[in-house]
Amino acid sequence: MFNLKKSKIIKGLVGCVAIGLVSWLPGTASAGVSGPCSDCHTMHNSQNGAPMAFNNSTTPNRALTRGDCIGCHSGATALKGSNNNIPVVIRTVDPGGQGNGLTLAGGDFYWVATSGGANDTCGHNVKGVAGVDSNLGYTPPGWNATTSNGIANGAADWGTNQLTCAGTYGCHGSHTSTDNYAAIRGAHHGDNGTIDGLTTATSYRFLNGILGAEDSDWEYTVSSTDHNGYKGANGYTTSDNNTISYLCAECHGNFHASSAISNVSYQGAGASPWLRHPTDFSLGSASGAGYSAYTTYNVTAPVGAINPDTTTSVITPNSNDIVTCISCHRAHGTNHADLLRWDYSACNAGSANASCGCFACHTNKD
Repeated sequence: MFNLKKSKIIKGLVGCVAIGLVSWLPGTASAGVSGPCSDCHTMHNSQNGAPMAFNNSTTPNRALTRGDCIGCHSGATALKGSNNNIPVVIRTVDPGGQGNGLTLAGGDFYWVATSGGANDTCGHNVKGVAGVDSNLGYTPPGWNATTSNGIANGAADWGTNQLTCAGTYGCHGSHTSTDNYAAIRGAHHGDNGTIDGLTTATSYRFLNGILGAEDSDWEYTVSSTDHNGYKGANGYTTSDNNTISYLCAECHGNFHASSAISNVSYQGAGASPWLRHPTDFSLGSASGAGYSAYTTYNVTAPVGAINPDTTTSVITPNSNDIVTCISCHRAHGTNHADLLRWDYSACNAGSANASCGCFACHTNKD
């Protein structure tokens, strides 16, 4: 079976374009992918007189791939390829909702893309997928170039630079290059099954430096014992730069408390009451009633873990009950405002609602 282990992503756009030519050189380490090369590559972009590119383009792609990030990871179904081995995060038809096989773990760009209605509140406005966000422009909300979380150590100058799949202005691959291909090059074939964050190839979902545990089908099937494992920390410090929330903070730094930020009043840096919702924070450390009732992993509002795995079902305080950005949001997009996993307007205190993820943690509020 074709194994694109590290292409099973939270943001999902790293695609076949990322396959590095270095992987073809004799003497290199064994490849982390196997199966039909034709799933991702075409020698001449031609078969029976028709283009082989996923988008039917006559223009060849680098590394003899059949598409760039967007081309490889778009399609009518959540999975494609000879063995359903390529995750799709840009559906060309309405998924009908998000999660539980309708979309993969990171959600889908369908609703923010032009074909899905171009709703800027429903997804990240990635270049080539959607236009510039009409509400926010180019600069991410919460951007703080003075924090240690800033992409490329705060060197990114958004200006007129739109969010991309990878690179300096993207989520996947190295932040040292502004080019998608260069940023992710070599990652697919460099995957050796290890997740240590030392290289893009050995990082969780090719999110450079980030740790986690990867569900084998990108959460096409998902349950309390079948899911991604998100790396978290109980109390954020500047050294905790391998959590999933740290990744988000690379663009949205003001939403992630840090002693390295000169003005910490926006969140309180752990003070009570909180001024913004905490991330990289254990429910077991939270004061107040209700949090301790989160005892079973809830895919509506998943929590992270200090040592994440893909089969966690029992939740224990200060270990695998870490609040993360991903607890409330999906990385690519959803059919709800602000990329939320649920309809926030349907959350009414005192009214039980299993589809409202707020009540998964705030169990005494429903």
